[in-house]
Amino acid sequence: MQSLKTKIFTCLLSFVMAFSMLPAMGSAAATKYPVEGKCGNNVNYSLASDGTMTISGTGPMYDFIYDTTTNIPWWNYRYEIRKLVIRNGVERVGNFSFALCTNLKTITWPTNGSLKSIGKCAFAKNYSLTAVNLPTGLISVGYEAFMDDSAVTELTLPNTLVTIAYGAFANLTNVTKVYLPASVKTIGDFAFRGMKSMVKFTGGAGLETIGVQAFEHCWKLSNFVITSKKLKKIGKAAFLCDSKLKTIYIKNTTKLTKKGVKNSMYLSSVKKVKVKKSKVKKYKKFFTYRNCAKRGVKVKK
Repeated sequence: MQSLKTKIFTCLLSFVMAFSMLPAMGSAAATKYPVEGKCGNNVNYSLASDGTMTISGTGPMYDFIYDTTTNIPWWNYRYEIRKLVIRNGVERVGNFSFALCTNLKTITWPTNGSLKSIGKCAFAKNYSLTAVNLPTGLISVGYEAFMDDSAVTELTLPNTLVTIAYGAFANLTNVTKVYLPASVKTIGDFAFRGMKSMVKFTGGAGLETIGVQAFEHCWKLSNFVITSKKLKKIGKAAFLCDSKLKTIYIKNTTKLTKKGVKNSMYLSSVKKVKVKKSKVKKYKKFFTYRNCAKRGVKVKK
């Protein structure tokens, strides 16, 4: 009969031998590239050994669900993705598709205008991405689509874009200027929140709605010019805590109402609102302390 010491030694030896085999087992199970599969009814993905992910086919990608049992097919390879190529024919980037791909540095977009929408959180928390130059043909950018992409320094919006959803570009902390094309009608709630380096926001000839706290905590924003004649609403606390913003220019707009600017200047530093000459008298009644919650706002031509 084996002694207790012998039994313990035998058990330990078996454990060490089993543990020493793990590297060999891992090597045998090494990833074989390309990693491929479906990500839409007629859309496929392929991940190469150099970190290039290619999305090809026609139609939309699937919308994925982000939870503890995520169904994103490349989830276990997300840190390996360094370059994303979306081929002509792909119409939509699905919800959560590339969230937390923290080593993704560049995206090549379709050139034929096929891409129409980017889904919820599709590129959220991609901390290595340096530029977001969205393609012509794109119509909508979804809820928090590029949120927290803090390395981005360049943001270009196409002249086909219509809708910017809730928090779509929130916390792009290194973007310094944004030009809004005339096609954009809606800036959603919190859309540009926390863009702490943004100094200049201009354009927006077709803009109709600015959402709640859309420009909150844009601490360096000092030049805000909207050229739209159609602006109807500036959301509650749209410029919350923007300490350098003293004047906003909405000089062409003729559609504002008292309700449309209610609480819009709450906790802002805005002192002047420049509007169309013919609207000065009327808009003075809208931008009052009681209505827009900012003492001392002056309305001038």
